[in-house]
Amino acid sequence: MNARQRFINTFQGRPVDRQYLMPEGLWVQTEKRWRAEGMTDADVGLIDFDGLARVSVKDMTPPFETEVLQREGDKVVMRAATGEIVRTWEHGEDHSPGYQVLESPVRDWATWESIKPRLDPDHPDHTGEGWAEMIEEVKNSGQPVTLDAGHSFSIFGYTRDLMGDGVYTTFYDDPSLMHEIMDFLGERIIRLMERASEHVRIDMLRLWEDMAYKGAPLISPKLFKEFMLEPTRRVCDAARRLGIPCIRLDSDGDVTQLIPLWLEAGVNAIEPFEVAAGMDVNKVRAEFGDDLFMMGGFDKRVLAQSQTEIDAEFTRLRPAIEEGRYFLSVDHSIPPDGSWDNYRYYAQRKMELAGEGVGFPSNMEKLPLLCCFQSFLKLLVLRWVQWRVHRPAPG
Repeated sequence: MNARQRFINTFQGRPVDRQYLMPEGLWVQTEKRWRAEGMTDADVGLIDFDGLARVSVKDMTPPFETEVLQREGDKVVMRAATGEIVRTWEHGEDHSPGYQVLESPVRDWATWESIKPRLDPDHPDHTGEGWAEMIEEVKNSGQPVTLDAGHSFSIFGYTRDLMGDGVYTTFYDDPSLMHEIMDFLGERIIRLMERASEHVRIDMLRLWEDMAYKGAPLISPKLFKEFMLEPTRRVCDAARRLGIPCIRLDSDGDVTQLIPLWLEAGVNAIEPFEVAAGMDVNKVRAEFGDDLFMMGGFDKRVLAQSQTEIDAEFTRLRPAIEEGRYFLSVDHSIPPDGSWDNYRYYAQRKMELAGEGVGFPSNMEKLPLLCCFQSFLKLLVLRWVQWRVHRPAPG
């Protein structure tokens, strides 16, 4: 059983040889620290695990030309490829990620209309150079295929990227503009899904929203229902029509109030259930049941503690693991405050749980017996139907 079969079977509740192991994400600084502590190229499998084959499309075509507008010591003010004017580190890889947005590219109807051609989903450059080679590579990878366009595969998240903090007041000051942008972004995702599905079967659509902070969503459920529900529903309906089983949505923060709205729209998998924001996959499972597939949930902060605390975190997550419909992974990209030794211990424990087959219908060694039992049941049902059809009439 390869990784793709394992992923699909797990997602659909069918037998697997072992748990599918989700890849983990790292900060650049994390990999730099770990390599200084002994990590080698041969260890990449402890991060990628079963892997994901990504079909990537560009978020803006053509991107804006990057340009340094002003230097301020070790920082620069520049126009980014996204069209934003930002203040950032001149050598960003040496610092914590992040930048300050000074001006967003969309501020009103005029700036929105000027940027729309760069988001045209039928523009040939969205697939770009190397598209055919990428498609062949993912087809032959044996891994689940995910369609990913970074931040631009979202309704709220990319609108906020385009408008900055102005997004929050525009809901009230110009609701027609908000409807126009969010409806457009939904239709754009659908068209890019259709284009990709012409070349390869997609197993997972990855949506990115990041629309909650530690205590609550960034917009109210009322605004979600008014502006986001229908475009999100149309995206999910199109994904199902195209045969995409997993509609995965990524949002940090406390998303408790948003989960029922995403489920209503048709999303069936959510990540990363950030523990620092109070998210607990055990409680989420108890509240929302098996309709929701969960990913993430392991507190990233524990990797900076001891191996005893790492074991305790696995123990805390054991009920969700045993119930299934859950891919365990760290609840965010891993920051550099944890050691390579600690991460290796985490990876080892994660693989041990997968080897136990915890939370899944069957281990591979049980598959022949299960298949025989299923065949026997099918034969029994067939014989019963034949008897019902051909039995003599009474009297």
